Amino acid sequence: MAHTLTSAFDMMVLPFAEAVAKGLGPLDQLGVVTSEDVVTKRLVLIEETGDETAFTDETSAISFSEVKASTKDFSVTDAVKGFKFSWGQFQDFSPAQIANLGTQLGARAAARCAAAFYTMLEALDSTAHPQAGAGAGQVGGGKMFFDTGLAGNQTLGTAFSWSNLLHDVLSEGSIKSAISLMLQQRAYSGEYVQPDLGSLVLICHPDYAFDAMRIAKSAALGIDNGINTLFGMFNVHPYPLADADAWYLIDPAAAPVQLWVRQRPDLIVSESQEHTHVFMTSRRRAAGTYGLTAHGIVASIP
Repeated sequence: MAHTLTSAFDMMVLPFAEAVAKGLGPLDQLGVVTSEDVVTKRLVLIEETGDETAFTDETSAISFSEVKASTKDFSVTDAVKGFKFSWGQFQDFSPAQIANLGTQLGARAAARCAAAFYTMLEALDSTAHPQAGAGAGQVGGGKMFFDTGLAGNQTLGTAFSWSNLLHDVLSEGSIKSAISLMLQQRAYSGEYVQPDLGSLVLICHPDYAFDAMRIAKSAALGIDNGINTLFGMFNVHPYPLADADAWYLIDPAAAPVQLWVRQRPDLIVSESQEHTHVFMTSRRRAAGTYGLTAHGIVASIP
């Protein structure tokens, strides 16, 4: 029986959807995927920039905090990938071959969506912090998203600083250093942003994945077989990062980095206007986004 556009779509759509789910599954599990079908995604941060005052009785003067609102906008464009065949070629395909084309298109679309997230993540050490500057509610002049000495309350007498950047190769000691930094991260007004230590995720290159898993899963470590205090504290998420030595520790509930999927990849089977060729295409709308704070995440760029 001759293939039609409808029959081809029916053969491809399930393998396509399964490949997309498999490809985006790790990021779905990581908890960084958001799905908002809006033309522009606007992130808003409202922070108080003042300090608290002592209150002894109803006659005490109360100093109300100033409030600073900041925004950052992201947009995404359509990206399309597909195959083109003559009607003769199309009719020569077996049902299994047509189904496999659905798998290929779904896997490619999901991989490109995931790459948008990791490309954004790896660029943040050279991306200006959205709150860079010396004013109230800002984190210091010239600061990058991943940086040391990020300022808080810098216009008040209770100024402090914190960091989310290391330069250490992945090891038991450097992971402990990253967790220590995360535990010291603070909102601009000074409150500590406490991570969920049982739900951390470590993103690293596959070259380091087994070492990271050993540290995460071993009850004992070291030549003295001592208790591993990192046991069960984080899960390992390997990905072929462009910088094989870089790694990132993330608290998914607090980290401001996300994969914004405006539209999950979809499948289209159509023909040319001349009715001479068949097109099998997938369309996606996805972009990596980052917020106006840099809490809940630590990068190490050796």
